Amino acid sequence: VLEYLQDLPLRKIQGVGKVLERQIKVMLGVVTCGELRASAAAVKRAFGSRIKTVDFLMRISLGLSGGEVADEEGEVVGDVGRKSLSSERTFSPEADPEDLRKRLRELCRGVAEEMA
Repeated sequence: VLEYLQDLPLRKIQGVGKVLERQIKVMLGVVTCGELRASAAAVKRAFGSRIKTVDFLMRISLGLSGGEVADEEGEVVGDVGRKSLSSERTFSPEADPEDLRKRLRELCRGVAEEMA
């Protein structure tokens, strides 16, 4: 898993959008999961006040998902599976309402196709 993730761009990870990708690149100079994993201390310093973000970033750098279920000894005994599907984009505050409606339709079509 770590070998696969080594050169995988962060943007390919579900949950890493344009804004977070840009923050990571500007603050840390990091663009791949492997670089993120190698920069664990810098991630903690840069995003320390955002504990959930630090946890998310460290988990994805190690190829861990949030769906695993462990027993008392820490052994993984199951997975809760995927419970949701979403698509997200960040828009500028001055975005045109008609453009937003068009993008919303595109996002909805994309989610519908992924569900099919």
